[in-house]
Amino acid sequence: MNRKKTKKRRIVLSLVILSTILIAGELMDIINSGYAGILSAIPDLHMDTLIAICFVIIMATTSAVFYNHKNRVYARNKKKKIKSPSSFKFVYRYIQFSTIIVSIGSYITNERVFFEFHNNIFLLYFGLSIAVLGLMMFVSSKITLGVHYSPCFDSFVPADIVQEGLYKYARHPIYFANVVLLLGMFLSTGSYWILFNVGVLSIYYLFSAIKEESVLKTQFPKYIEYIKHTNMFFPIPRHTHK
Repeated sequence: MNRKKTKKRRIVLSLVILSTILIAGELMDIINSGYAGILSAIPDLHMDTLIAICFVIIMATTSAVFYNHKNRVYARNKKKKIKSPSSFKFVYRYIQFSTIIVSIGSYITNERVFFEFHNNIFLLYFGLSIAVLGLMMFVSSKITLGVHYSPCFDSFVPADIVQEGLYKYARHPIYFANVVLLLGMFLSTGSYWILFNVGVLSIYYLFSAIKEESVLKTQFPKYIEYIKHTNMFFPIPRHTHK
């Protein structure tokens, strides 16, 4: 078991190292080209770019505030664990930091290391709009979940099933919100790197949701009825046939 965990950690660490090498290599090329190279890589920061960078800062700050994993405060008064992919803790960090770095890099440069496919103002704001929606859904869902929250890489059985707010329509709105947020950032930056992050995050969330629900159905009989009236991810009313 420990060998499997070690192998997963090595894979994630390899991704982080590879990402760092690619970005560092590109930055070294710019630096070696001298002052002119730096100026050509970083154009004048227009208001659109500044707005986009401000959102990235807000996104990072919100994540730091609402994902308070210090001293595992989310584990208080919770005893029964849900078997979850511990490797996601490292994947989460990779996605978090790479998205921030790639987003800012894509906004201020056109370097190939960020794998951009557009430099379009409409897509920038359209993507930001979707990202804002995702961020709002995340904050709302996290507040609604309250003390019942635990991260998917260290998940616990909650004291009760929350069925308020977005949880009235979806069983995993936080997962959905984070994917929507990343999709918005992908459209805004035009970076295929972030699209890759969306894919990785979606796979982990799907796996985590399935594992969680298999446990919750045995712990809470009412959860089976809750499933019948809600969607797994999409927080929209579900029409059920009587």
